[in-house]
Amino acid sequence: MNIFVFSVPLSRESALDVVLKHFQHRDVVVGTTGMLSRELFELRAQRSDGHERDFLTVGGMGHASSIALGIALQKPHRNVNAKKKTNNFIIS
Repeated sequence: MNIFVFSVPLSRESALDVVLKHFQHRDVVVGTTGMLSRELFELRAQRSDGHERDFLTVGGMGHASSIALGIALQKPHRNVNAKKKTNNFIIS
């Protein structure tokens, strides 16, 4: 899947890399099962960012938004970003 920004094609991983550069250190990312979550894990490892801010719901397809809501309610001072599917982010 390619995403076009200003007529420049980006791969899914490149697009995720662009999005991650705009997150702050305290931002939380909740992801569901899928390729994008694997790419998130690998990008964090490449950057030596650590994985403590990511909640990857392996085997919990469809639960990312509910988990993100729970985290956001308990941690109102932090930005919580839910990656629900390949082309969708929910940001609170």
